[in-house]
Amino acid sequence: MHELFPVGGIWANSEASGLRRPYGLRQIFLFAIQSVKIELVEAETRLLLFKNFIVTSLLTVKPRKALLNRFITLSNAEVEEEDMRAELQYTQKRGILYTELDSQKKEIQRLVASHCGFACPDPVQVPKMVEQVNNKLMWLHGSFNIGEEEFPGNAEEKIRSEAATYIWINENCPDLPIPKLRGFGVPGGLSRIYPATYRSTDPESLSNLSNRPMLCHLHQLENWAIPSGIARNMTYTSSDSFYLDLLASHDNRLQYQRNAAYSEEDARTQAKDLVLMRASLHKFTDRYLHNGPFIMQLTDMHASNIFIDKDWNIKHIIDLEWACSLPLGDLLPPFWLTGMGVDQIKGPEYERFRASYEKFTEIFEQEETGIPLHHNGNLYSRAMAMRTALEDGRYWYLNALQTPKGLFNLFRTHLEPFYDKVPKESLCAAESPFWTPGMTSFVNLKLKEFTQYRQEVRDIFNSGKSGRPYY
Repeated sequence: MHELFPVGGIWANSEASGLRRPYGLRQIFLFAIQSVKIELVEAETRLLLFKNFIVTSLLTVKPRKALLNRFITLSNAEVEEEDMRAELQYTQKRGILYTELDSQKKEIQRLVASHCGFACPDPVQVPKMVEQVNNKLMWLHGSFNIGEEEFPGNAEEKIRSEAATYIWINENCPDLPIPKLRGFGVPGGLSRIYPATYRSTDPESLSNLSNRPMLCHLHQLENWAIPSGIARNMTYTSSDSFYLDLLASHDNRLQYQRNAAYSEEDARTQAKDLVLMRASLHKFTDRYLHNGPFIMQLTDMHASNIFIDKDWNIKHIIDLEWACSLPLGDLLPPFWLTGMGVDQIKGPEYERFRASYEKFTEIFEQEETGIPLHHNGNLYSRAMAMRTALEDGRYWYLNALQTPKGLFNLFRTHLEPFYDKVPKESLCAAESPFWTPGMTSFVNLKLKEFTQYRQEVRDIFNSGKSGRPYY
C-alpha cells in the first residue's frame, strides 16, 4: 500500500515515486496564479479578436441612409433613376415638419374641437409621433410630390384644386362615397365608380376651370426642380395641345434632370424615343375626340385609396387630390389590375393583364348603359374607346405620356413593334439629332452634368443632410 501524507488536507499523486503526496499551500497558490494568468491572456486574445472582427465588419459593411420607405447604400443611390440629391434629404425634412407640427399640438386640438363642435378641446387626442416601445413612427405620411420648395404656390394650388373636386363631385355625383358622403355605399364595385364619375360633361367649362390639370407626375418633376412647362392658369380646348404639353414635360426631364442620362448612348436613345413619340401622336390618339368631350377623372384611383367591405363592395374612396378634367380618350382601365407596374406588363404577364382588362371593360360596358354620356347633342360610349385601346396601342401611348420613368420602356416594348424593324444603331443615329439643335453639344453637357451629379450625391450621402448612417 502507498503511504499517505496529509499536509494542509490536499492530496496529490506523485508519478515519480508512485506515491500520492500532498502539495504544499505555496505550490497550490502558485498553480492558481498561473491558471489565472493563462485565463487572462486567453480573455485578452478573445477581446482582441472581437475588436478586429468589429473593425473588419465596419470596413466591409456599407453604411446605409434612410429614405422615406427603405434604406439605401451610396453605390445604389448613385445609380437610381430618381434625383437622389432630393430623395436623400426627405427623412430629415420630414423630421423638421413633424417637430413643427408637434410643437403646435394644442393649436391642432383647438382647431379640431372647433370643427367638431366641441366646447372644450380635451376630447381631441393627438397621437404620439413615435411609439416609445419600438421607436416606430406612428404618424402616417405621404411622399414629397408637390414641389412647393422649388415652385412656391404649388401647395395652395393643390389644396384649391382638391377642395373644388369635392364640391364638384358632391354636386354632380352625390352617390359616390367620397369622405364627405361616407354614409353612401357603392355595391357594384369599381366599374360603378368609373361611369358614375364620368357621366357628366360641362359645355361651359371654360368659365369654370381656372388652372392646369393636376397630374401627380408633373408635380413630382417640379419637386426635382424640373419645370413642367405648363402654367398654373393653363386650360385646354383640344386634346392634341394637352398631349403635346405632356411630351414637352418629358423633354424638360431629359434637359433639366442632372442624372437623366448616364452615357452618350442613353442620352441619344431617350432623345430618339421622344422624337418618335411626338411623330406617333396621331397614330395612337383618336382624332374624333380632338375637341372633347373632357371629363372629370380620378387619376390616383388605386387599391390603397379604395375601402371595401367583406363582400368586396366599395364603401369609400379617398385621395381626390389628383382628380382633374381630361380628354375622354384618357379614360382607361387601371394598369394595376394584376398588381404589376405599368412597365412590367410584358411577356407572360401581358396575357394575364389582357384577361383582366377585357373583363373590366365588359363589366364597365354593362354599367354605363344606365349612365349615358351626352355631349353637344352626341352620345358617347366610354367602353367602346376602352375596348380597342389595348390592341391598337393607345393604352400604352397615353400611359407613357403620364409616366416619366416608364415612357421609354413602354415605347420600346409596346409601340415600336407596330412599325417595321430597323437596326437600333441606325435608327438612333438618324432620329436623335432632331430632338434638339446641337445634339452633340447637348450630349457632352449631360455627361458632364452626370459626373457632377454623382459627386453631389456622395457629398449629401456623407453629410448630415441625409441623416445618420445605419449599419
